[in-house]
Amino acid sequence: MTNNLDMFLPDDTFTFNHPPLNSSGDIYHTVALLLVLKHLGLPLPKVRVGYFDVPDGCFKTEGKLKATELHATRATSFASALGFDAQVQMIKVNLPRCVRINSRLKATREAIFREDSSAKVLDQKVSTGLLALIADHLGSTAVTDIIRTGFTTYASPLTTQLDAASKRWLDDEYEKVRKHAAPDAQIVIFHERLADNQNQNNSTGRAFDAIRKKIKALANVRQFTFRAGPAPTSWPNSSRSRAYGDCDETCSKGLTEHCVHQVRYLQLLARLKRELITHDGGSRFLGIYGSSSGTLDAPSFMGLRALSFHQFADGPHGRNESRRDTVRNAQDQREALMSCFKSVAAKTQRHKDAADIFAQWMAGSYEGLKLVATPSVDRVYTQVHTRPRKGRRSREVAKDIAGIDKKLCTLLRRCLTR
Repeated sequence: MTNNLDMFLPDDTFTFNHPPLNSSGDIYHTVALLLVLKHLGLPLPKVRVGYFDVPDGCFKTEGKLKATELHATRATSFASALGFDAQVQMIKVNLPRCVRINSRLKATREAIFREDSSAKVLDQKVSTGLLALIADHLGSTAVTDIIRTGFTTYASPLTTQLDAASKRWLDDEYEKVRKHAAPDAQIVIFHERLADNQNQNNSTGRAFDAIRKKIKALANVRQFTFRAGPAPTSWPNSSRSRAYGDCDETCSKGLTEHCVHQVRYLQLLARLKRELITHDGGSRFLGIYGSSSGTLDAPSFMGLRALSFHQFADGPHGRNESRRDTVRNAQDQREALMSCFKSVAAKTQRHKDAADIFAQWMAGSYEGLKLVATPSVDRVYTQVHTRPRKGRRSREVAKDIAGIDKKLCTLLRRCLTR
């Protein structure tokens, strides 16, 4: 089963660079890759998740931790719960002030080099391309089966007390969804996204209003919302199942710090798909939809049916439609690669388009975007950064991983044009 899979990876061990961010959703991509590599008996990369002491006004401070440290803690806690504490670790990044993402990437890379001067460092977005390559080689079902098992299984058994608390929480959340539907009604989950990071992809506006209106007109379909944040207690048919910090609702005092919210949320989604069935054994779980985010990518990696609306930057599907070039930034290219695991749609100014796309997706007839890949994808996804010589810019010393760039570029073209 592992024949030729090593051709996707560098000859030497490598390290993923997770720069300091005001979010932690990228960790689902790197941990998903770790699970697949481990299952196949392949070498595991290191993952370094950066954080820094931000000055006032850069990112919000949440509780006792600064924002980037909080999200780095969440990311590493998830990886540790699944058994990758040796591979995935936090790393402090030295930055004198709040800077843009490229400077944070560079500073994190320098911190990694201080830890290991001979490290081969890859942007964490490479993990998505490698997952897509492996899925193309093995088949997506084989890959999503591996990830679904890994995402929902703790590496070490929970204590009796914590296991009981977790099961109570799962039962309660499952019942909220089940009771919302009539015995044979179908359920679709709305994944709400409200974030400061990449806020152009928040799941708000007339397009999502139009989709909700479309669902209300369907006699045998119910929507349940997994909220991203607080809402009035009168908001029906919704839950903060995937939110942070809700462990104290079901866990006894003293257990809160051990609750890994990402694992329990993914366990809930897997249970919904597995147990929401009709009297004749058919599935009542239609899938999950929302705007692009790591917490929507996670169920996609598990093989759950998903529809993601993404705000592309430029080109015919982007905000700047006057730019008819096909160059995609790194985030747009990652979302395009995710079309190997989920249905991807472009956010548009016409809210009716979103409702029509949703209806096609529900019916199983949505074919996805027809985009054109560009030669730039191999530069974005397959750069290895070695220690730059004095006076040279890091991009001038970036070199491609032998053998990966051509394969990845070919795969991206296939994903985008199928």
